[in-house]
Amino acid sequence: MAFEKFHNGTTPDVHTTAAAANAVLQPLNKNRAYGIMSADPANTVPIFLNFGDAAQVGKGIPIFPGGNYEITADNYTHTAVNVICASAGQTLYTAFG
Repeated sequence: MAFEKFHNGTTPDVHTTAAAANAVLQPLNKNRAYGIMSADPANTVPIFLNFGDAAQVGKGIPIFPGGNYEITADNYTHTAVNVICASAGQTLYTAFG
């Protein structure tokens, strides 16, 4: 699937392949004001987010296939963004600012 724009019109910065091991999606960033993470609809399992600590399958914030999660003024965090999923090869599109 070609993923060209998020629902708010911004273009994804990164096309990430999530794996069955924790990965740092974005390190601690005290200047981060916004972020969006969107799971490809073709994914077969959810991707899990955790802020600050390592992500774990089944814990944290799930992004189901076709779903997304936004970092805004209402849920702002500058800590590291970590991801994991139960099955390798799941695609996540991201943009941070």
